[in-house]
Amino acid sequence: MNQDKAIYLENKYFSPANEAVRLEREGDYIGAWKKWNDALHYAKGENIGWCIARAEYCRKTGRF
Repeated sequence: MNQDKAIYLENKYFSPANEAVRLEREGDYIGAWKKWNDALHYAKGENIGWCIARAEYCRKTGRF
């Protein structure tokens, strides 16, 4: 994989992940859950488990 593609895929993960963090802080757990699931599609390594854990937390906290 070339470096440009790696940076592109990394940004595809961090953009929704950072948005999910912001939504969690604002108390929008449904929106955050959606963003964590979006980020999961591009996550690698330990970030996969992190996305799953945060999405599950949002699901439980948002009670949906």
